[in-house]
Amino acid sequence: MNSPQISADSELAHRTIAKVSWRLLPFLFILYVFNYIDRLNVGAAALTMKADLNFSDQAYAFGTSIFFIGYFFFEVPSNLIMERVGARRWIARIMITWGIISAGLMFANTEGKFYALRLLLGVAEAGFFPGIILYFTYWFPRPVRARAMSRFVIATVFSQIIGNPLAAALLNLDGTFGLRGWQWLYLLEGLPSVFLGISVFFILSDNPGKARWLKEDEREYLVTTLERERQEASATHHMTFADALRSRTVLQITALFLLLQMCGYGMNFFSNLILQARSGWDKSQILYYMMIPAICSAIAMLLSGYFSDKIGKRKPFVALGMAMMGTFFLLSVFTQNPYLTLVCFAFIIAGQGTFNAPFWTLTTETLTGTAAAGGIAFINSVGNLGGFFCPNIVGYLKTQSGGYESSLVFLSICAFLSMMRLALTLPKTKPVLSPDAKEGIAPV
Repeated sequence: MNSPQISADSELAHRTIAKVSWRLLPFLFILYVFNYIDRLNVGAAALTMKADLNFSDQAYAFGTSIFFIGYFFFEVPSNLIMERVGARRWIARIMITWGIISAGLMFANTEGKFYALRLLLGVAEAGFFPGIILYFTYWFPRPVRARAMSRFVIATVFSQIIGNPLAAALLNLDGTFGLRGWQWLYLLEGLPSVFLGISVFFILSDNPGKARWLKEDEREYLVTTLERERQEASATHHMTFADALRSRTVLQITALFLLLQMCGYGMNFFSNLILQARSGWDKSQILYYMMIPAICSAIAMLLSGYFSDKIGKRKPFVALGMAMMGTFFLLSVFTQNPYLTLVCFAFIIAGQGTFNAPFWTLTTETLTGTAAAGGIAFINSVGNLGGFFCPNIVGYLKTQSGGYESSLVFLSICAFLSMMRLALTLPKTKPVLSPDAKEGIAPV
């Protein structure tokens, strides 16, 4: 386009970003809430499923972790397909298939079925999160992207805020119509994703150029602004997909994310079981108490996204989040008190919230074009192998030691390694200040 450049703090810019935000963010937020509920509800199901089916710690750990093998192999192809066929069709396909398989976990009454369905769930879900991250680069200019992402990824903690009491209620359906509580959990948390997947086809637009709900000047502003940003990024970070996979920066980001996910999934899959071991609380109490760390994480995520955009820097927030996680993983080793353990968990999960949006914003500022489509998926797929390795390591350490203390030390080491050796050594990126930084007003 040959239209004149429009100032980023113009009335048109603010109006357009506001309209895009209200149209896309609430819907994408809901999609991610159910995505995360379906991925992690195995942690809530474990409170009764392990005993019902007589699964050992290692069998449970392997079943939760094998999800990430399917996820790993299909993540990059999924994102490359999405760029070809469009986000609307591909995200709808992902949600429908994962919803069906997630509900199908109600039939996982043997170790073999449990492993097979978790593997298929990883295959079906592959591409959703990196696909949405790529989708954000189609709609949100760089100065407001971290805040937009923070209001999307906050769904991970909101899914726990609503998912924990929902899981408690569904587990209490135990025996209704001859089904165990964990079977009701998988069934009634999986089916909504199927219906949401159908709605994706009618609600999302592939890109601003196809958005009939934007006015012509709004479409022109977005298309022009985002294309200019891609050209500027290509001039300094130009790389093909193959270049991205050989890039030292991409490999550093991937290694960092692997360690981040080791910590995150160690917490997500085992926090309920740790509290169960350290307290006399029943399953409902545990799930309700775990809403407190989720609320802390939501607050941390919004604050880090806002201030990351305000000062135009990403790495300090990634490092801060990892420092919080490492410190409180270590402190949780020295207490058996369930309330103090809960306090430690609150700071650990708040640390997760602190690094999340700045981390992915840093990634999208480094990669563009096909390198973004494949590179983001590569980072996410390799990083999520942490979700395979960590549960198996934690399960092994628990079996060998009889407690979770050695596992918590291991997770603390992962957090400190990521902070000291990776987060602080990534190449510097040029600050991208928000157009409203002076006023402190968030246009998203």
